[in-house]
Amino acid sequence: MRLSEAIRMGSLLIEEPRAGDVHACAITMAGLATGFVLPVYKLGQDYYTHVNATWPWLRGKRVPCPCGQQHMVGADMLLHGNEIVWGVFDHHVMNNVNGYSMTIEGLADWIRTIEPEEHETVNNNPLDENDVLSYSDQVAVHHES
Repeated sequence: MRLSEAIRMGSLLIEEPRAGDVHACAITMAGLATGFVLPVYKLGQDYYTHVNATWPWLRGKRVPCPCGQQHMVGADMLLHGNEIVWGVFDHHVMNNVNGYSMTIEGLADWIRTIEPEEHETVNNNPLDENDVLSYSDQVAVHHES
């Protein structure tokens, strides 16, 4: 599942979205849509770790904020990693920073423009590669979306 789709689907599961609250933000929406529910996971993961493991393209991605201006997200105008999701959600879905606001659907639409094409492999395993290998006696595991 694409991150943009997960945010749309997960938004139906959050009754009252809130900025600055990991249990009610777009990161959680994406996590819930892909089956991550606290405290079910006992491997020291949180929603941020789950989102990075599920959509690893976020880790190396750096993009300008859709408002086109610098604000409290990061040291410059570029967003990176999970900041792409929570930063835009907190600043432009739940607030009107720099006079720019959007809906959760608008956030999902914007993420759709920066996420990889569907044919690219996405890791849907919440464990990182080292964990998978350590539990599988060095047998490589490959997941495709």
